[in-house]
Amino acid sequence: MRFKEINERYEQHLRYVKEYFSIHVDVPPNPLIAFRFKYQHTMCVLGWAKKLSERIKDVNTNALYIAVVFHGGYSEGKEFHAERGAKIF
Repeated sequence: MRFKEINERYEQHLRYVKEYFSIHVDVPPNPLIAFRFKYQHTMCVLGWAKKLSERIKDVNTNALYIAVVFHGGYSEGKEFHAERGAKIF
């Protein structure tokens, strides 16, 4: 599956996450470090997940991509962002 197809398949989830981040101030701690934007970070991790999943047999890509989309950006204070993302469910 190409990255564009992943974006289309998970468009509803990505739109939700992007909207959530825009409401909850998606501002990087240092404006000079663009990759710190939460949505951009999510898209970067999604790209890496795609690359890694192509090299591993029997990967449930649907579960992987959903986990990636919701993994980050939900941290409050010093809470680890993956733990906070898991609490959404």
